Amino acid sequence: RVVIGLYGELVPNVVERFLALVNAPPGEGYAGTVFHRIKPGAYVLAGQAGSYRMGQVQARRSPPNPELLDGASFRERHLRPGTVSLALGAATGDGDAVGAERSSAQTEFLITTGPAPVPSLDGENVVFGRVLSGLETVTRVAATPTFKPSSNSVAWNQVAEWVGDDRAAKARESWNKPTQAIVITRTGEVS
Repeated sequence: RVVIGLYGELVPNVVERFLALVNAPPGEGYAGTVFHRIKPGAYVLAGQAGSYRMGQVQARRSPPNPELLDGASFRERHLRPGTVSLALGAATGDGDAVGAERSSAQTEFLITTGPAPVPSLDGENVVFGRVLSGLETVTRVAATPTFKPSSNSVAWNQVAEWVGDDRAAKARESWNKPTQAIVITRTGEVS
């Protein structure tokens, strides 16, 4: 169990959208979806928009969120383990980007795992909460083995990207994916 405290006064629209997905029935929100990326020593990522059958959030397109255009929404930093943010453009360090463009469904969220701050996430993602209890559960999720490409694959991927081959980005999508399903079984609000 992971309990997250939300910053409702700082970014109320982001928090409202997150709670709508937390309280939605399976198939429409976070319940029954998976953690789909683990960046060791940095964060875990969940809430990818897509097909529920594939463990993704089947979210409807939401109205534009003015908070995502306000620089003040991006001021909070990822200084400690357990920081929760809307994953809009987190650089993974592998040359790919986490999250989708800001006009997307805005369902992906990340939780930093530590032990150190993750300054590469600052200014690109909206911090909207922190883990109040259950950080040990997040740590266990972060310890799940992930797919790691061989050094030859990484080198060929860099060459493919350099020559403009679109398949390079597609290949990187599988990097840092957990080798087993990590499912969010239940979600809801705690009073």
